[in-house]
Amino acid sequence: MLNQRVIEVDGSTPLVSLPIVRFPPFNLRALLIEKDPVVWAHFLETYVVYFEYLASENNIESLDESTYDNLCIFVRSYLHESAEEKGKVLSLGMNKEVSQQSSLLRTWVFILVKKCGLLHFQIFGEHLWNLVRIYVEENPDSVRGLIDGSLVPQINTLKAQLNKIPQVQQRLKQLVENGKFTRVDLKSFECLLSARSLKPNKFADEFLTTNWLETLELWWAKGRGRHGKTASQLAIVSLLSASLNAIITITKEMGISNLDTLALYPLLGSLLIHENFIQHIPGLKQKLPYLNFTVPEKVSDQIITPDVKEEDVNQIGEIFPHLTTYQRSQLLKRYDGNVELAINALFENPNIAETIMIEENALAQKPEDWKEAEAETVVLKPRKESSERAMKHVPEELKNKNLSWALKLMYEDDEDEPDDTYIDAEGAASSEKFTLSEESENSVGNTISEMDKIQGYLWGLLKEDKTLFERSKRGTKARKEMRKETNWADEQIEGWARILEKSPQRARILEDKFMFKGNVKSGKTSYVKNKTPQNENKSSLAQVNVPPSSQTTKTQRSRDEKRKAAKANHNRKRGHDKKLQRAGGL
Repeated sequence: MLNQRVIEVDGSTPLVSLPIVRFPPFNLRALLIEKDPVVWAHFLETYVVYFEYLASENNIESLDESTYDNLCIFVRSYLHESAEEKGKVLSLGMNKEVSQQSSLLRTWVFILVKKCGLLHFQIFGEHLWNLVRIYVEENPDSVRGLIDGSLVPQINTLKAQLNKIPQVQQRLKQLVENGKFTRVDLKSFECLLSARSLKPNKFADEFLTTNWLETLELWWAKGRGRHGKTASQLAIVSLLSASLNAIITITKEMGISNLDTLALYPLLGSLLIHENFIQHIPGLKQKLPYLNFTVPEKVSDQIITPDVKEEDVNQIGEIFPHLTTYQRSQLLKRYDGNVELAINALFENPNIAETIMIEENALAQKPEDWKEAEAETVVLKPRKESSERAMKHVPEELKNKNLSWALKLMYEDDEDEPDDTYIDAEGAASSEKFTLSEESENSVGNTISEMDKIQGYLWGLLKEDKTLFERSKRGTKARKEMRKETNWADEQIEGWARILEKSPQRARILEDKFMFKGNVKSGKTSYVKNKTPQNENKSSLAQVNVPPSSQTTKTQRSRDEKRKAAKANHNRKRGHDKKLQRAGGL
């Protein structure tokens, strides 16, 4: 009796299991190529056979769970290592078979990724950008299709293909901010957006978003950002790769409708108004009317440069003799020939002369022909109406302030203590002429005396509290009292303190001058006045007629007490001499 066998056919196929390991790192690959390239070539050949098998028919769907996990790990590691290999030299002498197998493996990996899609191998973020670096130069359309979801995979078609452009932008942001963005990344970015393709390139239009441009503006930071150069390069590639309609749309989304709103985005604005950029995008000015503006031409220096009068230059030289003619003339040009404004500017900020001196030194270093051309613009031309027209607009307060500063400089020209010894001596010798001199005292003397009172008052306040002379004290009760006592403006009071701060010599002079009580100096006591014979007789008669005071007697007694030994010795000698004279007479 025959045994009957029942064959059951359920249509199921066994799962495929392959020993796939992750792709070796760069150092190990370089060592294998150097030491034993044949072994590495066999490894690559095995990888190629595996991927060729998986890409044929639907074998990729027959993998068991372990093999699928190992395959995903291998694909991601291969993308990472191959991207890192860009721009590096793996070996000086590459084996021909190794190069051939490496090229085949790169091709089969990309074929499998296109067939299954990015989601099947969990390729996103860093691995997605690695895919771009490896394949975008040779396959720009396929890479763009994988990123924007337009390339539909052959398996897992029911899964939604998401647009991964934001992931690419986020990865670029990480690379730039971490300082890892290289020239290879820039080249890959350029190929991704602007590489020519067989179909219309809509990827660049989709890549140009508001968030992307705002990120570039943040990096640029008005040209002073740390990543400003990278931001400008990425912005140029993004805008030049996009279409005209995309640029117009993005400007509307950003709320740009005129030059004022365009100024809120300096990087974008600097590119849109650039002539070379406009030439590469025809029709941009027609679509954006606010770009049709004209820049006024620069007016020549001969028109705007005022003529300088020689008398005005000499007038400044009388007050500031240390300034050169070039400095004085340039200062007058800055203030349209107004002498009062120029003098006030020097009093307020003496550093202005130093800046003009730097310009003069730079002019001296120019060639001879440039010197002659510059010298022609500094020629002093006499003019009758210039100073008169300028003086009409000078306030009276400014004139008075300049006069007080000038008198102060005259009084302290040498920055030394005024020697009042002679003044005291002459005052004592000619007391009968005091009335005449008082009547003939000029206005300059009154001004100097008034200046002494003001400076004495201010010096006392400065020694008590320096903060009273700060700008922040304007309007306070103390400042109002200072203005009332001195009749000075706030600028004069603060400038007086600044001059003392910058000139310790003047501060020392004022300290010596006003250190005594009552702000009156006693003069030098070592001076002896020369007297005429007539005055000597008068003074001797006066001394005989005037009886000695009790104070003088006490002083003389004290001196005699201290030197009584010496005085007694002289008395003994004098007595001895008298005895000898008497003995000789006898």
